[in-house]
Amino acid sequence: FAANAAFDYLPLDMIRMFASLYAGSPPDASACAVECSFDGFPPLLIEAGEREVLLSQIKRFYARVQAAGVPVQLHVTAGMAHAFQLFAPSHAPGPRHSLARIGRFVSECLSGRPPAAHRAIPETHSAALNVQEDSKC
Repeated sequence: FAANAAFDYLPLDMIRMFASLYAGSPPDASACAVECSFDGFPPLLIEAGEREVLLSQIKRFYARVQAAGVPVQLHVTAGMAHAFQLFAPSHAPGPRHSLARIGRFVSECLSGRPPAAHRAIPETHSAALNVQEDSKC
């Protein structure tokens, strides 16, 4: 969280509020997506911003899903914060490219063509990944 807190608009108190609404207070450990079983999961596409306050948790989730053998793609878009796709009407290319990838992924899944699996995709507008086991839910 601390690494990107100065860049993202999502404050820690709001994250804690949403976490308690989702997982209860005190939190129910079974609600932690990083710690759940991934047996039978469908292919996943994870879109994140490089300046996302939850980026370390997202990377950890990606690593766990990938290790479980689930077909997964992770895109980290340079310079973007949490839920950056909301800014697609702007002229920034990152949100539009992300929404296009989401559309292609859904189309592939619905058509029966398996989406590409087990890849983190750096692109000219995406940041390189450094997957670490440095945080909990």
